[in-house]
Amino acid sequence: MDRKLSHIDDDITDLRSRSMKDNILIHNYPYTQKEDLATAIPNVIKQSLGVDVEFVRIHRNGVRPRFN
Repeated sequence: MDRKLSHIDDDITDLRSRSMKDNILIHNYPYTQKEDLATAIPNVIKQSLGVDVEFVRIHRNGVRPRFN
């Protein structure tokens, strides 16, 4: 039973990895009010790397509170 559970866990990990293969994670990008990430992120990439990119979707995972 443990072997089967381990195999299922490996399959789940593999499926998650495959579903994220085309994702780009960007950390610590500063938040601004009324931001338009669909415009801002491609501009930053163009300025930094000289590459034109298009995204289907861009999500921010949330803004961290300034206090802890």
